[in-house]
Amino acid sequence: MSATVQAPPNRIVKLWRDDEGDWTWTYLERDAEVELQSNDSWPSREAAHRAAELAYPGVEVWEPRTSGADAGDEVDRKREALLLLFALALLGLLFWGLRGRDVGRRD
Repeated sequence: MSATVQAPPNRIVKLWRDDEGDWTWTYLERDAEVELQSNDSWPSREAAHRAAELAYPGVEVWEPRTSGADAGDEVDRKREALLLLFALALLGLLFWGLRGRDVGRRD
């Protein structure tokens, strides 16, 4: 039994994130080589998805995998939290090491 490869639809609306992190969409029509980008953006993927469905009813909306942009944002937030925790630990060790010393005191 051989597997059949299904070609992507001729018309799709592709969701993506812009440089500011907002969501937008682009309408693509392969046969006519049409590519129309939305002139607006939305703060959430869901809002952009609804807008794309409203603009192009019946056209399939393709979204990026959640392991892409959103997962990367989550990793960035975790990395920032770890760096902050590390910096606070270093400051705590510094102040703990200096306690009891008379720093800057001259007799």
